[in-house]
Amino acid sequence: MARRVLARTTPRTETSAARCRPRTSASRITSATVADATKAGDLNVSHRVAEGVQNAKHSVYTGPVKAAKGSFVLTAKYKKAAKALAKKEVALAGARLANLLNSELK
Repeated sequence: MARRVLARTTPRTETSAARCRPRTSASRITSATVADATKAGDLNVSHRVAEGVQNAKHSVYTGPVKAAKGSFVLTAKYKKAAKALAKKEVALAGARLANLLNSELK
C-alpha cells in the first residue's frame, strides 16, 4: 500500500512534534469493555429507558447516595462501581449506534 507524503512548508520543531504525539499510549490501555450483543441488537427505546431506570435504582441511587437531600461523600467502592457502569453503558451505546447506522444505511 503506497503512503502519501505531504511536503512541509515549515520545519518541524520539537514543540510541533510533541503536539502530534497521541496523549494515551497503547501500552497504557489495559482492556476494552465489550458490549452485550443481545442488548446492542435491541433498538427499542422503551427497553433502553427501562434499563436506565434499573441502573439508577440498583447502581446510582444506592449508599452513600440515596433519595434524600444533602451532600454525600462518595466512597471508593461507589466510584469504582460507577466507573465500571459508565464504561459498560458507553460501550453498549456505541454498539447500538453502530447497529442503528448499519440498519439504516443498507
